[in-house]
Amino acid sequence: GLGNQLFQYATAKSLALRLGVNLVLDLNWYLDNSDSNRKFILDKLNIDDSTCTFGVKLPRLIRLILYKIYEVLSTLGLGLPVLKDIDFEYNNNVLNIQEPVFLNGYWQNETYFKSYKNVLSQIFQLKSDIDQRNSELLEKIKNSNSICIHIRRGDYITDPNTAAINGTCSKNYYYQALNILLENIDFPVCYVFSDDPQWAKANLGFDCESVFVDINPVHQAELDFILMKSCKYFIIANSTFSWWAAWLSQYKNKQVIAPNVWFVDQVLNNNMKLPYSWIRI
Repeated sequence: GLGNQLFQYATAKSLALRLGVNLVLDLNWYLDNSDSNRKFILDKLNIDDSTCTFGVKLPRLIRLILYKIYEVLSTLGLGLPVLKDIDFEYNNNVLNIQEPVFLNGYWQNETYFKSYKNVLSQIFQLKSDIDQRNSELLEKIKNSNSICIHIRRGDYITDPNTAAINGTCSKNYYYQALNILLENIDFPVCYVFSDDPQWAKANLGFDCESVFVDINPVHQAELDFILMKSCKYFIIANSTFSWWAAWLSQYKNKQVIAPNVWFVDQVLNNNMKLPYSWIRI
């Protein structure tokens, strides 16, 4: 999804900028992925980096075998070295790299790229203009004390394996987080974003003006993303999508509330480090 793509790109682009080398994006994963909602989305943003594929659609097993062979060869000095991200644990070797490398992983830690935040903020803009409905909503968001509330469901609910790793944020989490923000915000407006907006409308109600944003289809996540990151305050889910919206917000007095349990898996949860200024509950 877009959130994971942003983490991977931000880490790789920052490394390429530091080394003064080109960045090439390997898009082979998308050729054999059956989930229609998991497409390469970064091409909707201001990236201008090269991409590569094998040129043919390979079965996933074959592709994984080829990558494993390459990884073994790299240990013998044949081809670029492979640096892997394991269980989201921060890897200081990324910042110490002095030569081109093949990055494999999610890289979900701002330390890898936060020194290039200004550059990334410019890159992570839409290439094309948004339509009238989104443009009108964007103006309302910018001109109000907007609170972005993100509800992540999708495969967190429908896929047992994903649910066992990620879990979901409870309704109580959102109510508790909103109570914290409302202590210091006058005339707030909640903008609720979700990959399941109908569930959000039916199950959540907030004690302030609320707008459930449902004007964009799931396959155009970049449009919701532009709206979300224009908000001033954030209640994010355990989701890289809303992580990025909050991180890129330019509002100088922004507040971000995030779930204390990002992953059900304790090892992954301990390794997932959020910005220090964010409130975790």
